[in-house]
Amino acid sequence: MFSHLHMQMVVKLHISNLKMLNKVLKERLGEMVKEKHQMSMSCTTSKQLQDTSFYTFNGMVGYCMKNIDENHFQIVHHNVNGEMIKVGMLEFVNYKATTMKN
Repeated sequence: MFSHLHMQMVVKLHISNLKMLNKVLKERLGEMVKEKHQMSMSCTTSKQLQDTSFYTFNGMVGYCMKNIDENHFQIVHHNVNGEMIKVGMLEFVNYKATTMKN
């Protein structure tokens, strides 16, 4: 059983009310998580894509894949292919290299 479940996803939607989207996502995903993992969902956050920085569809796909080399990481994707993942990871790495210098 999981002690901590962290899901990240990118979803293309045409919606104007992010507050309502968060509510619906938390309800629906919460039901799924509770059923599959006997856990409750604590947080849901939505961000609107801006086509700037890495807040693009591809950039967010790359962000979601940032821990791909970790042993606990599991890829589950729908309507996203390997090429989109590669492009997204490159966008994220390039953004991180130019703006998130430590």
